[in-house]
Amino acid sequence: MIKAIKIISVIIIQLLLDNYLNLGVYIQISIFPIIILTLPYKYGTIKAMLVAFLTGMAIDFLGNGVLGLNAGALIALALCCQGFVRLVVNGQSMGKHDSPSIREFGLPRYAVFIFLCYLVFFTVYVFLDNMSFTPVLFNLLKIFICCIVNTALLTIICAATNRRR
Repeated sequence: MIKAIKIISVIIIQLLLDNYLNLGVYIQISIFPIIILTLPYKYGTIKAMLVAFLTGMAIDFLGNGVLGLNAGALIALALCCQGFVRLVVNGQSMGKHDSPSIREFGLPRYAVFIFLCYLVFFTVYVFLDNMSFTPVLFNLLKIFICCIVNTALLTIICAATNRRR
């Protein structure tokens, strides 16, 4: 029940950000990947991809974007997420903790984990959104800037919520 309230809250905040915050063509704030990044390890990849699909479609349907765009990028993120956990920290720690967190990884490793996840998310998102009608350099610059900005924002959010616990 509490997890459902958190998911609904994140979706509402994301929709408000999409509708009322325009930072230009190079910066897009996407906080909803936190839903996939904080899923418990026991969900596995298939269940994480299902949650990603439902979350992405909810944001696409309720927002004013292309239907399936966020869902596709979030599914790609869910596919890679547990692999990035194994890459950043050893896979043995996955059994010790419920889900990825700053407490488990440490701040630098957690930031790398978030950056890698956002790299997958924004690469899929930008190339699906533009369908190669824009210059490649523009796409790469947008991916890089979005990854840096969103990694910093999500790391701050996770650090702030981690201290309250």
